[in-house]
Order: sequence, then C-alpha cells, then structure tokens
Amino acid sequence: MLGGLAREVPGLSLVVLFNAVLGLPMLLASLFPSPPLLLGAFFVSGGLFSVASALLQSFLQASVPKSHLGRVFALVNVALALGVLPVLLVAPLVRWLRPLGVLAGVATLTLAAGAMLLVVLRLKRP
Repeated sequence: MLGGLAREVPGLSLVVLFNAVLGLPMLLASLFPSPPLLLGAFFVSGGLFSVASALLQSFLQASVPKSHLGRVFALVNVALALGVLPVLLVAPLVRWLRPLGVLAGVATLTLAAGAMLLVVLRLKRP
C-alpha cells in the first residue's frame, strides 16, 4: 500500500454486506414516510455508500494484480458513471407505482441482490 497504514484488507463478504445494507434505510423510509425520516435515510445511505466504496477500493487494490489495476478501476468508474441511467426509468415507474413504491422496490432489490451474493459467497467456500 502506497502511503497508507498497514491494515487488514476487508473480505469480499464485508464488501457485499455493506452494499446490501444500503437498502435498509431506504426500505424503512418507504414503509414509514415522513420528511425527517426520508432525509435521515438518504443521509445514512450516503454514509454507508462511502464506507462501502472505501471497502471495495481496498479489496480491489489487495486482490487485483498490479498490472490489471488501472483497467479494473477504469471499469469500476464506468459502472458508477452508468449508474445514473436507471434515473431514465424512474419517471414512468413513479407514475405507475408512486414515489414510495419505487423507493421500496429499489430498496428490496438492493437487499435481495446483496443477500443472494452473500449466499453465493458462502456456497463457494469449501
């Protein structure tokens, strides 16, 4: 690690867990809608996203060969940039499901994807 303190590298399970937990504040806010709770949910999700991103970056730096690291980080950045494309789907979905329905759906999908990845990780281990 260049210029960093020598610390234990987070495991892939921890990275997946933090990404899955991102859906919890959103699900809570969609079930009990109120302006303060929505504001708090977005604040907590932003903090969780920052921690999840730091864990992912650390995991990738430790597990990807140095010769491929630039390509991997370029792909991660492209994936993050393309993450705004689902915003195009939101307008029709909001008309059909209402805003809280879309929020609940996205939160449920986030939690389900994280749970499935954790199960796959557990099954792949010998």
